[in-house]
Amino acid sequence: MKNKYLLTVLFASMIVGQVWAQKEFDFSAICSSGQELYYKINTWESDSCTVSVTYPYYSKVASVYTYYYGWNKPSGDLIIPEAVTYKGKEYFVENIMGYAFYDCSGLTSVVIPKSVKRIGAYAFHNCKSLKSVSIPESVISIGDDTFSSCESLESVNIPNTVINIGCRVFANCNKIQFNEENDVNYLGNADNQYYALICAKSNEKTTYEINSKCQIIAGGAFSNCNALKSITIPNSIVSIGDWAFNGCICVSEITIPESVTTIGASAFARCGLKTIDIPNSVTSIGDYAFNSCVELKSVKISNSVRKLGNRVFEGCDQLQYNEYNNDKYLGNNENPYLVLMRAAIQDTCTINIYCKFINSKAFYNHSQLKVVSIPESVTSIGAEAFFGSGLLSITIPNSVVYIGDGAFMGCESLSMVQVPESVTEISNNMFENCGSLTSIIIPNSITKIGTQAFLFCMNMTSVVIPNSVIEIGVSAFAGCNRLTTVEMSNSVVNIGKSAFQNCSKLRSIIIPNSITSIEQNTFENCRGLTDVSISDSITYVDASAFSRCDNIVYNTYDNAYYLGNAENPYVILVKAKSEEIMSCEINEKCRIILSSAFRNCKTLTSVMIPKSVIGIGNSTFYNCSALEKIVIPKTVTSIGEEAFSGSYMAEICCEAKEIPKGWASTWNQKGGIVVWGYEIDDVNEGNGENENNPGTAVDEFDANTVNIYAHRNTIFVENVTDEIRVYDAMGRLVGKDEVHTVSTINVDKSGVYIVRIGNNAKRVFVNW
Repeated sequence: MKNKYLLTVLFASMIVGQVWAQKEFDFSAICSSGQELYYKINTWESDSCTVSVTYPYYSKVASVYTYYYGWNKPSGDLIIPEAVTYKGKEYFVENIMGYAFYDCSGLTSVVIPKSVKRIGAYAFHNCKSLKSVSIPESVISIGDDTFSSCESLESVNIPNTVINIGCRVFANCNKIQFNEENDVNYLGNADNQYYALICAKSNEKTTYEINSKCQIIAGGAFSNCNALKSITIPNSIVSIGDWAFNGCICVSEITIPESVTTIGASAFARCGLKTIDIPNSVTSIGDYAFNSCVELKSVKISNSVRKLGNRVFEGCDQLQYNEYNNDKYLGNNENPYLVLMRAAIQDTCTINIYCKFINSKAFYNHSQLKVVSIPESVTSIGAEAFFGSGLLSITIPNSVVYIGDGAFMGCESLSMVQVPESVTEISNNMFENCGSLTSIIIPNSITKIGTQAFLFCMNMTSVVIPNSVIEIGVSAFAGCNRLTTVEMSNSVVNIGKSAFQNCSKLRSIIIPNSITSIEQNTFENCRGLTDVSISDSITYVDASAFSRCDNIVYNTYDNAYYLGNAENPYVILVKAKSEEIMSCEINEKCRIILSSAFRNCKTLTSVMIPKSVIGIGNSTFYNCSALEKIVIPKTVTSIGEEAFSGSYMAEICCEAKEIPKGWASTWNQKGGIVVWGYEIDDVNEGNGENENNPGTAVDEFDANTVNIYAHRNTIFVENVTDEIRVYDAMGRLVGKDEVHTVSTINVDKSGVYIVRIGNNAKRVFVNW
């Protein structure tokens, strides 16, 4: 059957500006109102049945950030579903992620389902046509700038379930009808129109009166009200948002009522406060809550506080402390030792048995410290608490549930540490530059290993990732150049960029079935790596993932090198055997052709892409200037930047009828002629032969009996007993001859041809 050209032949266009993009969703689906929405499975739960609505693609084009580059933005009246089905499994829509509908200027209304709990920062930023939004009573948190610059938005109801509203949520929403009272803007609902204090109308007043029905002070509500001297917070308030009174330098005293449970990050930073009494109702104090209150001398913190943020009182240099063994504490009348703020410089430290929090930087750069005794009363160790200390070993009690970022960073003598099962996360930079740490037992309670958690732990030799871990962060084990073995379970669904970069002694790695993508530089410069196993579940591998891993033993097929697993050695085509190859038959089990795999293969004239392939990377066929024709099956759902750039002689025949969404806009920049809707005959699949298909199996003839060679534009065949058929690289019959002592077939141009005689065939290259 002859191939058909169904649609117009097009030339790929050239776009100006550099593009960087990254797919951000796991799947998409059409909702009842007709728009295509994009979802990310919530991987913090190993058996999660929830998803978040997100944006499809994060791009940077000519210094402009966009979240729908090359993708259709939802528009019109949108109804977000409560649940969505993917691969036969039902997922409930739990969150709307930050930037999910960023700059979707065609949206006119949005209905949010009752399953949604959180709406992220900038989720609907600059949705200029959005007039109404329905927020259900399930929502508990609304992030920073969520509806900022929605210039058509007229009204919003804030349900009584919301306990946190970020900064600038309704900035530049000039049509919103706020409920105004005493120069303060409120939003609420039918039952309480003053539920949430959004912002002061002016920053020039010296005093404000808050409505007695108000329950939430939104983020930044009075930020930089430099003239403000006094304000009364009523007993109705339960939450004071991030940056709520930040920079109110003239406020010297304030009473926090017993109704307040949450004080947000930087809520009173840079205020003129002299004293502060945190009541028993408060359970959570955010990072930097009282940072740089330079006049602050007296603080009382109640025993009810369960979460104390990092650097809460940093820059409060006049604070008066309670002392125990020369260490400085903050607390209250019943317990003066609630928070260890600053430890004395000494070899040994015994922390007070009533201490609950070890403050950020409590032992910062205490190189003399060798031993510390942490009592069972401690529940939290702040960020950089032991940064740069001389600790040799440490036992963390089971009472500790939180350890902050960089808690033991730079503890170069720390050789032994036991993380208790009460902790659920190895935080960012927790053990970075702990050069004496040889191994660590990660308990089964850990779900995430943070960014640079073990960066440059240069004596660590082995690590076992338990079944509880879902995510391994960016550069988590980078620079661990004595690490020889890593064991990962199928619980891990995400390995961050550069996670094992420069682990030069790592010998083998098994990527579990749960992993679908391997990001930039993940195993770069792992020069000792020889054995790599990658499952068929993989959908994306960055070109740099295994760069400079010079000792990897690849699987070979025809003219290319592959990585895979015991059942399928050909999952990923990594690279061509050399730049001098003239043809390549890609294995029919291959799923991904890696970026730059055939880059600068200037003699390559033909390549066969099977229907098993789903992805082609960046610059894969870049500068393949002799490539004559290539057929891309519709199974290929992603093609990277400039994949065919410089292949200007090629005729690129795409089975798809139009460019798929997953193909980068520059996939064929300065490339070849594109034919859309090209029919691939099913009869030609596999090794089947017909009039226009020589089959894919190519067996060499016995050189002693049959002689096949080419001179100029003529193919010569000697000593045959069957009919001779000659096909071009794309499987088209170009000539045949009867049996002669010497048979000759003339061809029209240079390239790779297949000579088939009976059940045998041979490739021959014609160059003239």
